Amino acid sequence: MIELRSLVTVSPATVVSAADTHALLAALVPPEAVDRYRDLVDATGICRRRAVAPLRQLARLGGVAEREAAYARLAPALAEQAARRALAAAALAPAAIDTLIVASSTGHLVPTLAHHVAARLAVAPAARCLTLDGLGCAGAVRAMSLAADLLSGAAAGSALIVAVDLCSLWAPPGEISPEDARTSALMGDGAAAVVLAAGDGASTVAPQLVASCSLQWPDSLQARGATLTNTGLRHFSSPARIARLIAAHLRRDVEAFLESHGVSRHHLAFGLVNPSERRLAHAIADHLDFPPTAKAAADAVWREHGNTLAAGPVLMLRQLAESLTPADGDVGLLVALGPGITCDLLLLRWQGALPVRHDDATVASLS
Repeated sequence: MIELRSLVTVSPATVVSAADTHALLAALVPPEAVDRYRDLVDATGICRRRAVAPLRQLARLGGVAEREAAYARLAPALAEQAARRALAAAALAPAAIDTLIVASSTGHLVPTLAHHVAARLAVAPAARCLTLDGLGCAGAVRAMSLAADLLSGAAAGSALIVAVDLCSLWAPPGEISPEDARTSALMGDGAAAVVLAAGDGASTVAPQLVASCSLQWPDSLQARGATLTNTGLRHFSSPARIARLIAAHLRRDVEAFLESHGVSRHHLAFGLVNPSERRLAHAIADHLDFPPTAKAAADAVWREHGNTLAAGPVLMLRQLAESLTPADGDVGLLVALGPGITCDLLLLRWQGALPVRHDDATVASLS
C-alpha cells in the first residue's frame, strides 16, 4: 500500500496581477491591439499568478543561454525549499529517502535537476535520483506514479517527489504573437513536493495512492506542446484537436482503468482535473460526470496560480485536502493531460489526514 505522508506547495513571492499583465502587454503590442489583448487577459479568469521576478524585468531577459542560466540559479533553490518542508511535515530525514524524482519542463541541467536537489538535501548516495523532463502539466502525476511503482511490494521505503516550473523565464521578448500573449497570460511559477511511503495497510492513517495509469493518445503529438527557438520556448495548442481527442479517448480510458480496479466512475466521491486551462478543466469534469466540486476546485487553483505546469496537480491535491474534506474511505480520481497528448490518472482512497502547507518561497535575485 502506497501512502501520501505529506504535501507542500511553494510559490515565489512576486505576485503578478491581471493589471500587471495588462501593463506588460500594452508595452509590447501595437496601440491598436491593446484592447484586444486586454480582453484576452480578462477572459482567462486568473486573478493573480506568481513569478520569480516582476514581468518587466523578465521581459528584458536575453536569449536561451541567459534564461537557462536563470533557471539553473533559481529552480534548484525553489525545489529544495519545497522538498525540505515536505520532508519535515512527514518527519523524515533526507538521508532516509530511497527515491527522489523531480519533474520540470522549463529548463535543462547537466547534471540533472534531481542531482542538484539531492546534493542540496544531502540524500543518501545510493538513493535513486531521476528527472522527468517535458511532461508539462502531467509531470507531478507521472512522478508519483513512477515512485509508487518503485515502492510497490516493498515492506518499507519512501520517495520524495518534487515538481518545479519557472514558466515566467520564457516570457517572450519584443514583438509577440497572439499565441505568445495567451500563453504568457496563463502561466505561473511554482514548486511542490510530496512524500510517498510504502506501508502494509494494517494501521493506515494516511491517504492512499491505489493505482495509476499513463497513456499517450494516438495522433496527438501536434495537439499541444512547445518548440525551442532562439529566444526561448514557444508553446502551441490546438483546442479543436484536443477536444476531438478527449471525445474519442478520455471516458473510455477512464472507465477501463477504473474497472480494472473494481471501481465505477459513478462511485467516485471526488474528481480532480489539473487546470492547465480553465475551460478545458470544466470540459473534462463534465465529460466524466465528476461531482460539482471538481470544477470549483479547479477554479480555485486557477484563479490564484494559473497554469503552473508540473506543480498544478499537487496544488489540486492540496485543494482537496484543505477544502473538499473527503471522508475516510472516499475514492476519487485525479486527471492530468500533458503534451503529447498524454493522459495520466491517479486513483486515490482517502484515509486519516494529509499534512499540507503552502508557503511563499525565498528566491534569489534574477540577476
